[in-house]
Amino acid sequence: MANSTGAIDCHEKSRAAFGQLQLCQCHQRLCIWRGMGASRKHFSLRYCRCGLCECCPEHALHLFDRMGLQKDIFSYNSAISACEKGSRLQDGLELLDMMCLHQLQPDVFTFSSLISACEKTSSWPLALDLLCSMGRWAVRPNTVSFNACISAAGGGGAWQLALELLRMLEQLVDAVSGHAAISACEECGQWEAALHILTCWMPSNGLPVHVIGVSSAISACEKSSRWMEALQLLRNMGSWRCQANDISYNSALKAAERAGRWQISLCLLEEMEEVLGADLIAYNTACMALSSSMAYQSGALRSLPRLLNELPCRAARAVQGLQAI
Repeated sequence: MANSTGAIDCHEKSRAAFGQLQLCQCHQRLCIWRGMGASRKHFSLRYCRCGLCECCPEHALHLFDRMGLQKDIFSYNSAISACEKGSRLQDGLELLDMMCLHQLQPDVFTFSSLISACEKTSSWPLALDLLCSMGRWAVRPNTVSFNACISAAGGGGAWQLALELLRMLEQLVDAVSGHAAISACEECGQWEAALHILTCWMPSNGLPVHVIGVSSAISACEKSSRWMEALQLLRNMGSWRCQANDISYNSALKAAERAGRWQISLCLLEEMEEVLGADLIAYNTACMALSSSMAYQSGALRSLPRLLNELPCRAARAVQGLQAI
């Protein structure tokens, strides 16, 4: 126990020392930029890109104190953006309170960063509250603000709220808005709503469809055991000029497996192997499809030994892929 405690203390001291080293390095860089006559706005932007903010947002405003700079909207926004990137929602909210105490007016960037932090921490009620509070500060929400709130609602299972926010966007909508709403529907298995956005709402608004949106819609169909709709979406990807990826195929495979359609599972596996190279998840799903009672009765298990022989190769490739990351 003593050795374990000592190791933890040593790790914490090393981490603190590393943080101080980063702080000094950023301080040196910003001193150089300051000597070059950079404006306060550009100074804050340079700080945001120096690498310290993402891993140590708690040092954000402290560094400005060390530089002898007065903290303004740009420095606070840099620090709040750091909290958003580091999923430090509470720290970001505390910085917002500090801005109010210093009688600084938050802007659309401030709120968008905080709403995005809510998205990353699945705090959709707070995201909605922040979006609604922008009017009290005479700040007009933009597309980024709404999109972040839609994503936060989807992550929290509030798909109906996500659709309502999508309707409120009106002329501010973009492709990200539609895909965020589709993802919200996918999280809750609302396949009909996902298909409506993908096939009706986005074309009527002149928005391009990306592979992310189609894959999310296929996954929504899979969660609702709608294998025919999932397969149709996969087949229609070419009309949207989208190239199916591993997520698209695996979601369609899972939909077929859930419905006991082992023949379709095998066809999709072979197609995926030719187009992309089937991964371990695809082979596992196909094996599960073949283990169904219908497959037993039809003698389809003759295909199982071949698939099982392929599994070690796919597993090895998966491990190599993880090692390369």
